[in-house]
Amino acid sequence: VAQHHLVSGSCDANEVRKLARKRQDVADAPLWIDATPGVSIPALRNQVRTMVRTQGLRMVIVDYLQLMQAPKAESRQVAVAT
Repeated sequence: VAQHHLVSGSCDANEVRKLARKRQDVADAPLWIDATPGVSIPALRNQVRTMVRTQGLRMVIVDYLQLMQAPKAESRQVAVAT
């Protein structure tokens, strides 16, 4: 289903059926939110690696990447890319 259809409320009947079929999958999906302020990029990297090993983590979404702390010797761009 196209995101702009969801946002604008213009889903057709087929899209509504698709959403209804997937609703429970989304509701049952494990979700973990970490709101630790000022988390460093290396700390997040370590946490993600641990969760991949122990929880089978398959996706990470970072909101507000510019608020993360990069190591002093690295730019944020370099720290995120490695």
